[in-house]
Amino acid sequence: MERKIKPKVFAIDVGESRLVATKMEINNNTVKEADTREFKYNEEGLKELIKFLEGYEEGIMEATGVYFYHVYNVLRDKGLKVNVINPVQTVEVLGKKTDKNDSIRLAIAYAAGTVKGSYQREKCKN
Repeated sequence: MERKIKPKVFAIDVGESRLVATKMEINNNTVKEADTREFKYNEEGLKELIKFLEGYEEGIMEATGVYFYHVYNVLRDKGLKVNVINPVQTVEVLGKKTDKNDSIRLAIAYAAGTVKGSYQREKCKN
């Protein structure tokens, strides 16, 4: 069974003080364009993240403690479809975590359908 590759996705690695986001376009099973940037985890950083993700509608992020709640809610409020994955599943599928590359590896795995997000409510409560 052939998986359908998502052509345009984003992934976010959430930490206590920073966010690492990758946006990626895939064409003919090849990464056509990828851009990874780091943002401070504050209101200004979230505004920059929203601007960075313009043109993207769907992505994934890890459920990192309580830190992902606010990011999730902000992205959902902007109309983005955000899937949340348990970090344990990320390690099981992708192997050892390395902060620098987590968002890139997560974007590729999500686009390929290797990882899927968990159910999420309309809003997360922290």
